[in-house]
Amino acid sequence: MNTTNLDTAFPSPGGVSSASGPGTNGAGRPAPASIKEEVVRLRIAIHAGDGVAAERDAELLLETVDPGDRALILNTLAELHAANGDVLKLGRVAAEARRDAQNHADTESEAEAIMHAGQALQLIEDHAAALKYFFDAGELATRAGSRELEARVWQRIGISSSIIGRHKQAVEYLERSVRAFEAAGNMADRFGARSALLNAYNRRVEAEVPEGPARIEAYRPYLPQWINLANEAQAAGMRRISAVARGRHAIVQRNVEDYEGALDTLEDVLKQYQAYKMRADIAVTFNEMGMVYCRLKRFEDALVAFHNALVYLTDGSKREQSDTYAGISQAHEGLGNLGSALNALKKVRALEAALTDQDARSSAERRELTQSLKRFSDQWERLAKEDTLTNLPNRRALEQWLQAALARATIAQPVTLLMIDVDLFKQVNDQFGHAVGDRALHTLADLMRQNCRYADFPARYGGEEFMLALPQTDLAIGTEVAQRLNYSVAAYHWAGIHPALAVTISIGVASTTELTPPYAYETLVEMADARLYIAKKGGRNQVVSEG
Repeated sequence: MNTTNLDTAFPSPGGVSSASGPGTNGAGRPAPASIKEEVVRLRIAIHAGDGVAAERDAELLLETVDPGDRALILNTLAELHAANGDVLKLGRVAAEARRDAQNHADTESEAEAIMHAGQALQLIEDHAAALKYFFDAGELATRAGSRELEARVWQRIGISSSIIGRHKQAVEYLERSVRAFEAAGNMADRFGARSALLNAYNRRVEAEVPEGPARIEAYRPYLPQWINLANEAQAAGMRRISAVARGRHAIVQRNVEDYEGALDTLEDVLKQYQAYKMRADIAVTFNEMGMVYCRLKRFEDALVAFHNALVYLTDGSKREQSDTYAGISQAHEGLGNLGSALNALKKVRALEAALTDQDARSSAERRELTQSLKRFSDQWERLAKEDTLTNLPNRRALEQWLQAALARATIAQPVTLLMIDVDLFKQVNDQFGHAVGDRALHTLADLMRQNCRYADFPARYGGEEFMLALPQTDLAIGTEVAQRLNYSVAAYHWAGIHPALAVTISIGVASTTELTPPYAYETLVEMADARLYIAKKGGRNQVVSEG
């Protein structure tokens, strides 16, 4: 299903990065420090309409980047699939990006992946479900401290809210989005958010103000806003954004019955659409011109405009073709050509009948897509609580478990927490490669399980950090568990993974026996973390349970 969201289909200027161009080494692999720059270049290329080259470069990057950077590239690919309206690819890539982000405790990339999942639902017009994903993404973006991603999520919330008629909510979120992009100086996103906001304003007028003089006056304040957006985009070199904004300005001119002004604007913007080969916008413009000509009783000119629209609608939707033939019927009726008007009306009826079948097919297609996305959703729910590398619970699952355990903890039934860090793990990756590093982490997870009781809760906290939560355990017993684990790791035959490999861990231990109820999750984690720091500074490969 190829669907274009006109609220955000605005390209930015810029060229395409080459996988062997600036910012790469001789083998075509970007230097680690340039990955985010590469992502920026890819996104500029996507918005500039050069998606083929952008996808090629992104796929090459996926083969060469460090595992911790994969989510950045995958989210860029998701942006491309969203722009193309390729829902299933978008859903699959979003799921993969979320998995990789969770494996490397990259909260910001995880939030962006969830936002892309919401966009997939938005594209199949399941806005209620999409909004749930957007709110989840917004919560994570806030936790990650990413104001720019927050603003992008607010924009998506605003667009869905506007389309389903929640106009007050839509305007509130889009206004927040515009303010955030302006504060950040993010030009392309700012123009896109402003356009989405103006669309929301226009939808609200159409929904809430009755036809007649009141609606005309309600539309009027938006005339200068559309033209200002068009002029600013033009000055910034964003000519296609400027053209689309002028096209929207012309529609508002028609709505306020400035028919001559609307024609002048439409004729001007038509040249720009033709230069940029924007077929759908060309068809819409010819239809708008035909409608204006009918209002001016210039029916011969209206027929020419409507027939020109049909030329660009050969691959368009039957609904758009139906609207065009309805205009042709109106124009013939104005000229007194009743036979021709009736023939055009028959085509309208035939297209409406075909639309019934098309709608049924579209409905079935949406159901199929929804079911596919549901499968991705089930995967996301599992991924939300499980680390796929080690198969241990992840940080989010630990937080939920530990907060519940602390709520039940008493002086007689304490909870003890072990914070574990692999010593010099970066050197393991640098010396032996990430595949060996991943095997080492997976083995450490197995050793943690072997040193656990049934009720204990081991988790991967992020990267090379792990946690082991021990219910009904005081500090002394928790320290003994930590020491056994520390010894098990140091004594393990790591040479089975690589002949030169040796792995040790440092552990910080903290317990509610040292705190005053009610017990706070953050306080216990900070205490364990502080003791882990002491263990690392004190020479590593040791347990610290006081200090």
